[in-house]
Amino acid sequence: MKTGVEMKTEHKTFTPLEFNPLKARYVALMVSLLLSVTLIALKPMRAHAKLGVGVQVGSHTGLSAQLDINRRQALNASLSYHLTQGWLKLTLDHRLLTSGSRGGQLGFYWGVGALMSMGMSVIKNSAWGGADIGARAPFGLELTLRSIPLQFFAEVAPSVLLLPNVALGFMGAFGARWRF
Repeated sequence: MKTGVEMKTEHKTFTPLEFNPLKARYVALMVSLLLSVTLIALKPMRAHAKLGVGVQVGSHTGLSAQLDINRRQALNASLSYHLTQGWLKLTLDHRLLTSGSRGGQLGFYWGVGALMSMGMSVIKNSAWGGADIGARAPFGLELTLRSIPLQFFAEVAPSVLLLPNVALGFMGAFGARWRF
């Protein structure tokens, strides 16, 4: 069964995607929730907070950003794309850091976070829309260089998808961030 209205163009037939208000509300709610959690966590920050922006490669490849709340805590966010499965993934983590990770030594971190994955068919073909929501527990190593503001990291993150179905997963990535 076809949905939408077919329109004839000069080169090919184009079928617009059907807009589903329930799915649009769901995606807007999830984005609002992630932004709210970020803003609440940013409120107690002091002026010494530093930002790192860079890239990551692994089970999810894309952009990575880390904002230091203080010397022992950081917020980390990533926006990435799964190259083989066509999923767009957004993660937001709260991390606890060891002291060595900021002083030119190899440091360890661990934390808790949320993830949201959206398939490229998020508006069509599925009652749920191809979106997954879950929790993750990242841990890894990071090294911030003293001579230049560059940070390297490697992490693994067991995850559990909660919606639409419960499933266990595993994520891993390594990358670099330029520190501001």
